[in-house]
Amino acid sequence: MPLLLLARMLRLTIFLTISFQNFFCEKKRKK
Repeated sequence: MPLLLLARMLRLTIFLTISFQNFFCEKKRKK
């Protein structure tokens, strides 16, 4: 597997994780 592809997948995973956490925190705060 190319290193560039691996780095891109890792970055995407981190971005999705942060976005999900932010969305969850927003939902929790509104309640």
